[in-house]
Amino acid sequence: MRAQHRDAGFTLVEALAALAISAIAAAGLMSALGSAGLRSAEAEIRSDALAQARSVLAEAVIAADTNTIPRRGKLESLRLTWTVNVGAAGQPYPGIQQVDVEVTWTIGRKKGATRLAAYRISPS
Repeated sequence: MRAQHRDAGFTLVEALAALAISAIAAAGLMSALGSAGLRSAEAEIRSDALAQARSVLAEAVIAADTNTIPRRGKLESLRLTWTVNVGAAGQPYPGIQQVDVEVTWTIGRKKGATRLAAYRISPS
């Protein structure tokens, strides 16, 4: 009686095919994780920019004198810069000023901005 010989294991071609499929899947997963991390960082900086814009706007609206309102600022720790513009709201609203706040940021090569506006009564 002759014993039948069965090959156990995988062939080299099968092992290389499995390795190629695994590499493609890993590359796709790493790409997805990288872009998710970037989106998370962008959402965090947008939230920080909005909080800063609200703070600066509130400070500008309640200021007794428009000359005391800081017109520019920078938060190095959050990579934010902000500007404030105060101007007359125009007709038919004499005595009312419009306050505009813009906060800008940069993440890598991508730039963004948040803008808020409010009105205040001009000091007499």
